[in-house]
Amino acid sequence: MKTLPASILGDNLGDKLGKEISAEQLAISNDGSLLTSTGWLKSDTSPFIPISLWNLTTFEFIKTFGTGSGTFAELKFSPDDSYLITARGGNPNIEKYFQFWNVTTGQVIETFTVDFDPTAIDSYSPRDIMAVGGSYGELILYNISSSSVIYNLPDQISSVVSLSISSHGKLLASSTLRLLNVGGTGIDPNIHIWNVTNGQKITSLLHETSIREVKFSPDGTFLAAISVDGSVMLWNMASIVNDIDFDGIDDTWETSYTLNSSDFWDKFDDNDNDGLINSMEHFILTDPLNNDTDIDQIPDGWEYFYRLDPQNSSDALLDFDNDSISNYDEYLIGSHP
Repeated sequence: MKTLPASILGDNLGDKLGKEISAEQLAISNDGSLLTSTGWLKSDTSPFIPISLWNLTTFEFIKTFGTGSGTFAELKFSPDDSYLITARGGNPNIEKYFQFWNVTTGQVIETFTVDFDPTAIDSYSPRDIMAVGGSYGELILYNISSSSVIYNLPDQISSVVSLSISSHGKLLASSTLRLLNVGGTGIDPNIHIWNVTNGQKITSLLHETSIREVKFSPDGTFLAAISVDGSVMLWNMASIVNDIDFDGIDDTWETSYTLNSSDFWDKFDDNDNDGLINSMEHFILTDPLNNDTDIDQIPDGWEYFYRLDPQNSSDALLDFDNDSISNYDEYLIGSHP
């Protein structure tokens, strides 16, 4: 175990102010090199603690950044670690917003003001989809590049405390937890899975007590969650959504042919070089790893293009255009069958 050294805003600041400091949020960069943390002053009516930054390679404190009032409700690194994303609220008298920070300079890149108290955030890419949850159950998908709202998802019945967008950007997991002095009208102990592309809820994963944190695995194939009752749960997303990368190819088919069911882009690959991409092979039920599914010595792509049946070997000997040349021989000499 390694204990990080106290920053100038750690115990020393608490001593100077005569106030107790609570550490509330932390985030580790995706490459594992940086740690950020923040907290709040328990006895202050407008608590604020700047963000502290550590080097996890040397375990040295680097710097602090951020000014103002209110607490940082969430810290998240963007998927490529180019930005630190924060959500700030916690005080009815201050502006609510989420921000993008340049970690190197400690400067704000962009600020997005919202009309609710943000309590949870997650992003798919540095300048693309952002999910933001609020203390009164607000759940919104933003397009950061265009500074616009994509979907206002149905309000949850209690405070949104955790959000996770899958690595392919197609699924959003959300969880809620009713906290004292925080918004919400009830307790919803379930995890909700959303389709990011259309804003529709796919399903709910049921649990008896509130979920404190949800997180997709890096490849999007699993979802992990931890509950206030101390249980840690893991779901195989393939058993919940039979197309977890939303490429239009069901995961069972992809897995049976050793394709990557969490890779949206492999639907455009042509693994067997027969002129048919994988999504087309799936559509016409040919083998994406065998360029001659019916073993008639004519590639599947050629058969499909000329309206032969790539699953019927007998049509190789037929003469569709009655020119006394079989379809197979037409293929060999490069003529139209």
